[in-house]
Amino acid sequence: MSSATLDRFYQEVVSDTTLQQRFQSVNDREAIVNTAVQIGQEKGYNFTSEEVEDWINTQTNSPSSGELKDEELETVAGGGDKPRDDFK
Repeated sequence: MSSATLDRFYQEVVSDTTLQQRFQSVNDREAIVNTAVQIGQEKGYNFTSEEVEDWINTQTNSPSSGELKDEELETVAGGGDKPRDDFK
């Protein structure tokens, strides 16, 4: 599994409000990871929870990459009340 696979999955989630709604009931990182693996399998992706964790860590540890921070990921996944002003 490459990070490109998780990138594609992430883009699919971002563009599909139905998938986003499925993440809204989860509120911690472990639940987000497990939900991603479950939905990924349903959508034909093949990645493990460890690979999702690694992907998230890569995204959150690269501030200049333009990728999501933990707080922004939680907002996309339904963990935030409203969009943040610094979300770009």
